[in-house]
Amino acid sequence: MRFHLMSYCLAGSVLMAQAASGQTVTVQAGDSLYSIAQTHLGNGAAWPELCAQNSELLGGDCNHLNPGMVLNLPGQSRAEPAPVVEGELTPEGIVEPIVEPVVTVDPLTDVVYDFSVLDDGVFTAPDGFTVAHQLPDGPAQLSGNVEGEEPEHAPGISLKLPEGAEEAFSGHEIVIEILARLSKPGQINVAYSTNDVGNSGWRTFDLDTTYQRLEMRYDVPELVNGGSDYLGFLPDPLNTGQVLDISFIGISVAE
Repeated sequence: MRFHLMSYCLAGSVLMAQAASGQTVTVQAGDSLYSIAQTHLGNGAAWPELCAQNSELLGGDCNHLNPGMVLNLPGQSRAEPAPVVEGELTPEGIVEPIVEPVVTVDPLTDVVYDFSVLDDGVFTAPDGFTVAHQLPDGPAQLSGNVEGEEPEHAPGISLKLPEGAEEAFSGHEIVIEILARLSKPGQINVAYSTNDVGNSGWRTFDLDTTYQRLEMRYDVPELVNGGSDYLGFLPDPLNTGQVLDISFIGISVAE
């Protein structure tokens, strides 16, 4: 298992989208979304935003990357031509823009789960639920439902946040970002729990079959006795047989 508990802000809620606004990049042999995000956004963990920005081109599949594809970096609409600025000449004769790294201020603690590099085991699934082993460079797959339980009272799949997260988020408004899709259009429920001083309750989100960015905000109460903080998921609250794919989760203190 690998996760990052980082002591810096991810440049707002869209992982350096402002720095990349209005730019494109042509996929070369051997490229991956992670390597492109690392080179052109200054942070490889920004690859889910890159995938979401180009969901139509990629057919909703973050692994469907072929040489010659022209990707729009986050912040650029596919309907608008990307402006060309002076920079390095590529083999195709396109002048690639020079991307300056984003410098962040007011450091905050962030928790980032990038499922392109995570192995299985970060989720706990009670009876009735399943967490499938992630494919290489693929998402975590969550499914299942507890029959006879009302969704608002049903147990769900949980993700225990790393040590230090509860102290960092205590008394703050947090932003939870999730890049996810469903096997068929439907709804999912997400909750944040502080273990000893309450939780957000289940929040409902509509999802389609292509990756979408979900955002949830929660004012975390001041911790009392401690214990661990968790994220909870109901991947199929209406018991329709749907499967939830999650490729990225980020939690940070709101600016």
